[in-house]
Formats: sequence, structure tokens, C-alpha cells
Amino acid sequence: MKAGAFFGLGNWEIGNDPAYNIPGDPLSGITVPASRRSFSYMGNAADGTSGNYGVAAEINGDGIADGFVTGTFSLPAGDYSVFVGGANISTEGPPPAIPGTYANYASTLTLSTVPEPSNCLLIGLTGLGLAFLLRP
Repeated sequence: MKAGAFFGLGNWEIGNDPAYNIPGDPLSGITVPASRRSFSYMGNAADGTSGNYGVAAEINGDGIADGFVTGTFSLPAGDYSVFVGGANISTEGPPPAIPGTYANYASTLTLSTVPEPSNCLLIGLTGLGLAFLLRP
């Protein structure tokens, strides 16, 4: 088993090997080419204080270990992936005896957009121009 392919507190990349028409035979042609995806770290939120999750400077706790956490991030326009979870793999024991009994996490994600000032200015100027054109 390989552990540690995901780096949660910084930029990271992950990829795949090519898939061949005949498995293991590179001369048979490629069904799915190798590719790599990059993820840019934008921020995090953690439940509690450093007493709950350690002294890593990159972790931003909410100060109250109540099983809930809230984070607010101002992000530029784009496509985003959200990762929810957490564990210190070095303190985890063997896999559970009953498959599927790992911890579960629930999340609620609220998104809102804020128009750029330049867009508001363009809309306002357009409306102003129309008002002058339609003036009797």
C-alpha cells in the first residue's frame, strides 16, 4: 500500500500511467494517455486549536473544538475542488476489522459570488448611456 500521495497543505500534482490496448504492451497502442493534474492550495480550516491538531503553522483552527468548523476564503474566478477530512496517518492503527468503518465526515458548502467592481462599473455606464438615449 502506498500512503501519502495527497499533500493537504500545499500545491500538489497527481497523474496516471498510460493505459495500453493490450495491458502491459506499449506496442499495442494507447487507450488512455498519461496525464497529470495540478492542484493549487488555497487555504484550510480546522476544528479547535493547536492542542487538537498539533503545532503545524499552516493549519488554521477556529479556536473551538466542537466538531464544527467554518472557513471563509476569497478566491478568484475559476474551477475548484474541495477536500474534506483529516487524519494524522502516523497515529492511525491498522485498517478496521469491518470494512467501511472508517470515520465519516459531513459537510455543508456555501458559495457566493461577488461581482468585480469593473463589471458593476460597466453595467452602470451602460444604464447611464441608455438613459441618455431614451431621454425625450
